[in-house]
Amino acid sequence: MNAITSHLKSAILLISIGLCSITCAQKNLPPSIQKLSELVKNAPESPQTHQALITATKNPNAKIQQQAWPLFKGIQSEQTNKHLISYIINLTDRAQNHLAAIEILDVAKTFLDPDVKEALKKYQRSHSKSDPLAKWLPALHGGDPIKGEQIFKTHTAAQCATCHTTDHLATTSNTGPNLAGIATRANHLRKTLLETIMLPDADITEGFGTVTVEFEKGQVTGPILAYQPAGLIVKLDDTPRLISHSDYKNVSFSKSAMPSMKDKITLRETRDLIAYLDTLTEENGKPKVATIDATPFDLSEIKTDSPTQEIPLIEKQKQLYAMNCMACHQPSGEGNETFPPLAESEWVSGDKETLIKMQLLGLTGPIKVRGKVYDSVAMPSNARLSNADIAHILTYIRTNPDWGNNTTPITADEVAVVRDSLTDTTMPLDATTLPQPETSTQATAQPEEIDFKSPQSNKNTGVPTYLFLIIFACLIPAAIGFIKNK
Repeated sequence: MNAITSHLKSAILLISIGLCSITCAQKNLPPSIQKLSELVKNAPESPQTHQALITATKNPNAKIQQQAWPLFKGIQSEQTNKHLISYIINLTDRAQNHLAAIEILDVAKTFLDPDVKEALKKYQRSHSKSDPLAKWLPALHGGDPIKGEQIFKTHTAAQCATCHTTDHLATTSNTGPNLAGIATRANHLRKTLLETIMLPDADITEGFGTVTVEFEKGQVTGPILAYQPAGLIVKLDDTPRLISHSDYKNVSFSKSAMPSMKDKITLRETRDLIAYLDTLTEENGKPKVATIDATPFDLSEIKTDSPTQEIPLIEKQKQLYAMNCMACHQPSGEGNETFPPLAESEWVSGDKETLIKMQLLGLTGPIKVRGKVYDSVAMPSNARLSNADIAHILTYIRTNPDWGNNTTPITADEVAVVRDSLTDTTMPLDATTLPQPETSTQATAQPEEIDFKSPQSNKNTGVPTYLFLIIFACLIPAAIGFIKNK
């Protein structure tokens, strides 16, 4: 009898697995995970099920590991607890490539066993509190480079491809550096790749940062084009200038124009993006950068003649613009093919609150400026700047006569009010949801005269059309009675 019951249970289980396979297939699960999922559903307490789960997590295929670990949720036995603890301990070994670290940590948080909880605490303590990348270390290995490429090209919040190219033959790269060969340059150290995504200020690529060069008397600010043995090549007033290393006392770099991805992509998306970046090894055939013809910079050109002299307000505003906005919108404020102009922009001269929100939250496109639609706008947030610095930048662009802008300045208090109203908001503004501001032509245009001969002129007479219809309907019976009596 027991043998018959056992066979019946096995038959029922096989039928259930067959019926479930359709659902599993819709989730793109491999056959082994399909069967494993059904085993967990029908026999969650079976030692055979637990052993099958353990075997699946040892599979060398990253995808199978990542789909097997979540099946441990709710299955807590001495066998599974020991297995999970051993894997948590192994995560502290940085030399190993942990393909499913994210999933292991996720499932460990659901276990009630005190030994599992203690292992998880030890893992968390193993990270240095001073390591700013600790949170994302589980994403170093196990990613899907195909998914990563899609994130690079199409992710609406990250918008990597807006500023970067991965074409090893390209001579220019929009606003950001060409990422062709980045895996080779990073020696395939994935933590270095992670740093470029999460801490873009840590190492700014030559030619894509802004520097302030301090002298004994005064300072200059501009985009740095190159580092050479003879000195720094910095663009000043649209002209490459060579500043001798012996002439300056200090160089400070601005924040990168690239926003950190820490609030824009998930841990799993980070894993896939790193996997994709690690495939970018090809640099052969890439044209060498042309030699920069730079004019030597003379110390007599420095306008400030005292190291203690306060920088004029307009110069401070200009420096803040140069360090935070110039890379995309250009020194002239005219932008380029990717990024819209600020000069004579209806958005700049328009609503203050909207403009401040763009600085605090960032902006995604498309956006229409001066009659042209810019499809791939990905403006980073400048929320890291103080209220005063944001006010300085916005005042500089709103009141710049050289750009054709002549409207009211913005104060730090106005920025503070808007910042306080955004405490629960971190996503960038979507330009398509914002009301299109009036252009200068629209704002000064005279209102059209009303055509009283048009059918719509009845709307302006003060007498609704339906009232005429009611009066007409009431007169019909009177007219009929009049005809009959006659």
